[in-house]
Amino acid sequence: MQHLRDEDVGTCPHIAVSDLDSHEAAHRLQEDEDEEKKRPAERQGTADVESRHSEALQANGLTDKGPGKCRRCGKEGHWDEECPHNPHRAEALSRVVNPPTFANICAMQRPASFLQVKTGLIPLLKQALCSQGGSFRAALSGPVHHFHAASQDSGWGCGWNNIQMLASHLLLCNKELGQALFGGCGFVPDISSLQAWLACAWASGFDSAGAHQLGSVIQGTHKWVGTTEAASVFRLFGIRANVVDFKGHKSAKQQKTGHPSTTGGSSSAAEQMRPFHHGVQCDKCGVSPIVGLRYKSQVLQDYDLCGNCFALEGTEALGPFIEMASPSENSSAASQRAIDHSALLDWVWEYFTKEEDGKRASLVNLKDCLTGPVIMSGKPPLYFQHEGHSRTIVGIERSGASDGQPEQVYLLILDPSHGTAGLEKALRQRKGWQRLIKRSMCMLQKPQFQLLHCLDGLATGQELEELKIMRASQQYGF
Repeated sequence: MQHLRDEDVGTCPHIAVSDLDSHEAAHRLQEDEDEEKKRPAERQGTADVESRHSEALQANGLTDKGPGKCRRCGKEGHWDEECPHNPHRAEALSRVVNPPTFANICAMQRPASFLQVKTGLIPLLKQALCSQGGSFRAALSGPVHHFHAASQDSGWGCGWNNIQMLASHLLLCNKELGQALFGGCGFVPDISSLQAWLACAWASGFDSAGAHQLGSVIQGTHKWVGTTEAASVFRLFGIRANVVDFKGHKSAKQQKTGHPSTTGGSSSAAEQMRPFHHGVQCDKCGVSPIVGLRYKSQVLQDYDLCGNCFALEGTEALGPFIEMASPSENSSAASQRAIDHSALLDWVWEYFTKEEDGKRASLVNLKDCLTGPVIMSGKPPLYFQHEGHSRTIVGIERSGASDGQPEQVYLLILDPSHGTAGLEKALRQRKGWQRLIKRSMCMLQKPQFQLLHCLDGLATGQELEELKIMRASQQYGF
């Protein structure tokens, strides 16, 4: 069975995902993300690990022939992060567990560092959602701690950070699964410890094809990991971690008209004539695409407002603005006609709102969870993988159609490249949190995505043996 290596991506011909197993699909999704497609407004004031990593590679003399001269020791043939004189590298190598057995790993593993947010990020997100006004419905996960990239794992640690976020929920909310995780240590381990657990999973027969694809070596390295490595770590402890594959497509309406389809029913002729600024999100309310007049700041880089937000008091301090009546057909946003990921959005909505066995999981207050615009599902967050990066989905929002805008559906995500303190501040101040957390379908420009979700109960016996083979439990769009 063929498996693509991360470093091979870009030199191999395209292979339909339907012809690949789930692990190979995961590593295709690990390709370097195009930095030019990232919104500078999203990077402002945050620790954008992909940008920093790219700059570090350039500074280290990266060419198409490989790394140049190391800044640390002056020798050629390796990068600064791989230099034997790098203290972070030396620390990582000193913590390699050999052999990676349960007993040995339990003796060396350490808790990961994170900023514990008072009252929790999920309750803060609920308050922020309720403060925005308008007609909407949303569903949120149970409690979760946010883990963001440290300086020593910038550019490669996002997958591990998302494993940590999902694990934090299981430890907080699911006694059975929490006691099984990481040898019953009761804390979220750091990346070196998680690497040892993945090595243990491979040695135990989980995802042997994936282990071979990565050279069967993960400890002390900066190799990227994705959905299937996350699944292997959780499955090692009997957790039913399932992978779901999604492939987007253009809707029939979009193929004919060039405009994205909406779920708000038929629209008037006047509404159909209003311009759609494809791939452009309002940096205040988060609506995407902007429909109608768009206002672009001439002071702030890549800062756009919809007509409603431009009319609000205080906007003049962010300008002057240029009024744009129609999108530029030569812009990168216009060239990226929105890919229809309705199946992904529908799946996430159903996941967070569907009742299981006649009751919702982990409910603390049934009345609070089922009334009001925000459903507190109590369910685990979702590991969310796309090309070049991974995030954690902690909820989903549907806002009603209004003022000519179609219904909007947003994934609510926690990104490891954002600092926890910045997220907390934005949520508490109700300022700028939308651009950090909300992602509409028009912002989902990658053709393929993967989710990982954890089910209740522990697998044993034959079921556990079957979990050693990595395959998608569901596929959409193939």
